[in-house]
Amino acid sequence: IPVWYCDDCDATIVEMENPRQCPTCGATSLRRDEDVLDTWFSSALWPFSTLGWPDEVPELKRYYPGDVLVTGFDIIFFWVARMMMMGLHFMDEVPF
Repeated sequence: IPVWYCDDCDATIVEMENPRQCPTCGATSLRRDEDVLDTWFSSALWPFSTLGWPDEVPELKRYYPGDVLVTGFDIIFFWVARMMMMGLHFMDEVPF
């Protein structure tokens, strides 16, 4: 996650490149956020995040849930189970 925190003024800095100093106070004592996003987590959001979610747009209403999912047996637990969980949590229905 491209987020840093200033140890001097507690500013939150969002930058794609490593910042050299805090844009708020000029301090150089910055620490990067230690959290990471798991690829299966972001993939689990795919069925609705690609359709404009969290906004309620026509594409989301028309294409979610989908009709078919073709996938390999080896990723059912990693991807499909997570898509089911996220779909039920955020959309109140399974994604396919």
